[in-house]
Amino acid sequence: DPRFLPADWEQRVDAQSGKVYFQFHKTRQTCFVDPRSCPVGWEMRLSRDGEIYFAYLPAMRTTFVDPRGLPDGVDAALDDKSRIYFKMHENKTTTWVDPRDNQQEVTLTKWRQVQLTRWWKESVWREVEAMKPKEEERGEDEATTS
Repeated sequence: DPRFLPADWEQRVDAQSGKVYFQFHKTRQTCFVDPRSCPVGWEMRLSRDGEIYFAYLPAMRTTFVDPRGLPDGVDAALDDKSRIYFKMHENKTTTWVDPRDNQQEVTLTKWRQVQLTRWWKESVWREVEAMKPKEEERGEDEATTS
């Protein structure tokens, strides 16, 4: 599904294998990792060498650590030296320790799936909300012409 791709990304299908891949237009590089579902303030990018990295826009810093797939109530951020740390909202603390460390793959998969599902729902909802004013305008136009 090519919807909701971030700016400068395009989804393509390899003609021989049928696999979906993604092209980052700024560097003309491609990868098989989906750039969608980054947390608010984050963007996935590709370097000129084709390496995946992540930009944290509030700090205007980058990292190679993927900020996606964290448990509920935890957000990743970068400090002014591009070191990643984690905000634990439940107890209002921060830590340098990645909560994904030492977790079983089944837990990591669950966390990624929960975050991806939430991201899709929010993206679709924003799209529906953006369509509402257009529908309301059409309804007002019909009311004034009848």
